Amino acid sequence: MSARVEGVTIIPAAPADPRKCAIYEVLLRKSTPENGAAERVEAFLGVAVPAVDLTIAGPFKEYTLHNRDHSKKLLHLADQIIPAATMDSLSVLECLLIIYAAYLHDMGLSFTSVERSRILSSEDFLESLQRWPEIWDALTRARGRLQFASEKERLQAETEIYQLQEAALSAYLRSQHASPGRYRELIERLKSVSSRSDLFQIRAVSFEEPLIDISVSHNLAPGALAEVKELYEERYARDLAIGGEQANLQFCAAVLRLTDIMDFDRERTPKILFDSLGIASRVVPGAEVSIYEWQKHMSVHSISIEQDEIVVSAESRHPVIEKAIKDFCQIIEREIRDTLGVLRRNSPQVAAKYVIDLPASVRAKVRAVGYLFKEMSLELNQAAISSLLMGEGLYSHPAVAIRELIQNALDACAARLELETDSNYQPHISVALATDAAKRHWIEVNDNGIGMDEHVLTEYFLKLGNSYYECHEFKRLLSQSPRASKEFIPISAIWHRPCIDIHDC
Repeated sequence: MSARVEGVTIIPAAPADPRKCAIYEVLLRKSTPENGAAERVEAFLGVAVPAVDLTIAGPFKEYTLHNRDHSKKLLHLADQIIPAATMDSLSVLECLLIIYAAYLHDMGLSFTSVERSRILSSEDFLESLQRWPEIWDALTRARGRLQFASEKERLQAETEIYQLQEAALSAYLRSQHASPGRYRELIERLKSVSSRSDLFQIRAVSFEEPLIDISVSHNLAPGALAEVKELYEERYARDLAIGGEQANLQFCAAVLRLTDIMDFDRERTPKILFDSLGIASRVVPGAEVSIYEWQKHMSVHSISIEQDEIVVSAESRHPVIEKAIKDFCQIIEREIRDTLGVLRRNSPQVAAKYVIDLPASVRAKVRAVGYLFKEMSLELNQAAISSLLMGEGLYSHPAVAIRELIQNALDACAARLELETDSNYQPHISVALATDAAKRHWIEVNDNGIGMDEHVLTEYFLKLGNSYYECHEFKRLLSQSPRASKEFIPISAIWHRPCIDIHDC
């Protein structure tokens, strides 16, 4: 268990065997020949451990570890945050759910070679690939070279295509791995491999759906733990009865969420593995995310739980890594506060029985080596920016605003002309004067150009500084249009501002 020094709990390394974790020992004590929990959890580990280890052989081999060590660490961290009284009171079903979820929650990041081929050819994956223009364009170029490549060039192109596919798979699975459908696939695979149709049952009653809900929760906002599906039906029930056992699904989900986010130290990113993978030299799109995550974790050497705060101790040789550690500590603190806040809203009886013992404050204690860290950021004066964009100071003469609006309409029509498949399309721009009920005068510039859908509105129009005409998505549409010309260059500087206050002109 944890080593206590003057009231401080220093979280030790996880035991080599998950069976040494307290929650596993509680399950063994409460297992009987009649409920078969001990035998069933052994059968589960027999197939689950190899399955989660597949993550370090696929596209996630260069991410922080999501293998058996991560799962085991979650069980170990559960020992640290669940008080002895609560741990001893857990039902055998609650122990099963927490142990199973520790291994299942990230298993969706792994797949077999057969599943890899199926995903690569699936419509859903191909659609998602088109939303990642860097990968899509790089794959298109590599496949184009492959058609006319020599034997030596063919090997290089095929290697590049494989690496790009791995990068795309990692992005795709990261968004899909915590979906109910993905978990159902995994459960069926585990039952098939183990030849045990009862692997997810207790007293012949299935607990698959509650387990799926718990696993899904680690990728949801904390508020999901308090959701109500229908009148008197909670999404995460506090007293679900299955096979003669009761389970507090909300508590099990909270344990998974908190232990998952607290696995934040060198154990998860051993340096020898980081070096052997050559991550620091990777140039495949998306690899920078992996490097950032590994270096952030590698800098953390210990985590201690004190009376009123959690202290994350680290040694950093670069200010970017220190900033990443401090930012992540804020994320951990927010997760603890929000999750514990949900648990505190339970009835006094439930809150007294199901306790998670964690302080709500998380502090990063980073020793900077070779630099001085100072938190600085660029801040915008909102009033001044609004005055600039909506007032008279943007242009030397108010009438210039009309020219900008007309140029904006010209760009929209020119863009549609480049992409339009209908040869009958005729650009049209109109300028109108109007006076409203408040005696305000309006100059309206209307066009039948490219227009904006919800995606463009959200990602470009409402984000200051983002230009749709400069994004990869629009450039890809241009490259695929038979009518597009290389000469298309938008001129307007106010594409994001459809209304300009020009006052008296």
